[in-house]
Amino acid sequence: MKKLLLALCLFASRDALAVSGNFLMEGLKKDQIYENQRALPTKPDALDIGFANGFVAGVMFSLQHNDPEVCLPSGHNLRQLMAVALSYFENNPAKLHRPAAILVREAAIQAFPCKR
Repeated sequence: MKKLLLALCLFASRDALAVSGNFLMEGLKKDQIYENQRALPTKPDALDIGFANGFVAGVMFSLQHNDPEVCLPSGHNLRQLMAVALSYFENNPAKLHRPAAILVREAAIQAFPCKR
């Protein structure tokens, strides 16, 4: 329980909460477009993609070690985690105004719940 509270405190930081699902989704979509085209992104798009990659990776790996509701599978990779986040965002457009860290957690719980 203490680890979960620590993780929630990390997510509740002003900077993490300043990033909305709408903002993060832009980077996730750009990443998908360039991945599908197998093309190098423009410099502004590369910054958005890098931010999205780092944000999703940071939240997911924090959850992996601190949230008892999330069990990432062995052999997972960043591409899979990005796809899970993007899929959740696309399927829940009414929630995109909420903090991105909270939405990534919801995506992780839905995709990788711990079996009890």
